[in-house]
Amino acid sequence: MSNIPTRTIAPAHELEGYIKAKVDSGHGANASGVVRAGLRLLIERDHKAPRSRRAPSCKKADA
Repeated sequence: MSNIPTRTIAPAHELEGYIKAKVDSGHGANASGVVRAGLRLLIERDHKAPRSRRAPSCKKADA
């Protein structure tokens, strides 16, 4: 059994279409992989942003 916590999300219709397109084009193995990649990009962007724009308690995600 995995120790990775699970979450249920409900993306807007246009985001669901985008996620499906990414999976269909091979840019993610599944919807979870696409969402994780997007979150990693947000974390990377937050680390590059000026301190005043960073999200609180932002930690680098494991790859």
